[in-house]
Amino acid sequence: MWKKLKLNIRLAPAIAVMLLAVLIGFTEVEHSTATCSEVIIRIHNTLDNHFLNNQDVHNLMTKGGEELLLGTALKDINLKKMEERIQRSPYIKNAEVYKDLKGHIIVEAQKHRPAARILRRNGPDVY
Repeated sequence: MWKKLKLNIRLAPAIAVMLLAVLIGFTEVEHSTATCSEVIIRIHNTLDNHFLNNQDVHNLMTKGGEELLLGTALKDINLKKMEERIQRSPYIKNAEVYKDLKGHIIVEAQKHRPAARILRRNGPDVY
């Protein structure tokens, strides 16, 4: 009886490792087929300057609507390039783009503080 118990104690870690590997495998397969279901944009605006809104950030992410996000496989979306495009905006101080397990792409953007606003009659305002 003691030999059976020792044998079971030795097999328990091996069985646990195999179960963990199977679970990770299933998760990886499910994650690789996930598509973008929603884009969540959070603009941290500490000074209440509204020079940039969610639609502006979305346009930066998608090159003005050229790249579709909703329904696209998450593995085919280059988040790093998207983050770099957003950070090139003169109104953005810092941006982070990431995805979650629910298929959401999340953008956290922090605005620059403008020094001044110049109103022009024959063109767009300058900050």
